[in-house]
Amino acid sequence: MNVKGLEQAREEFNEFKGSAIIFMDMQENEAWCDAFEIKDYHSETIVALVGKNDFHSPNDKYTLSTLKELAEAKKKMFDQGFDRIDLEDDYHFAEILYYA
Repeated sequence: MNVKGLEQAREEFNEFKGSAIIFMDMQENEAWCDAFEIKDYHSETIVALVGKNDFHSPNDKYTLSTLKELAEAKKKMFDQGFDRIDLEDDYHFAEILYYA
């Protein structure tokens, strides 16, 4: 699966030292990074792939392969009817996030 903008979002996320989230629009297969000022999207199709904050994880970084795997897993669950709350729960994706 090819996610438009994922590589650019990863670069912005990895370079930023502070709060940042990579979002993905599950219908459009498009990703972007919001850094410093995080928006609240009121759409069930826009899901946070990964995030970090100023206090606990400002230096978190992810590889493109990990983000692609995560995007595919979340897209599959989205297509199966899971809602945004489930898709943003790291518990479902622990093997991808913590053992990559």
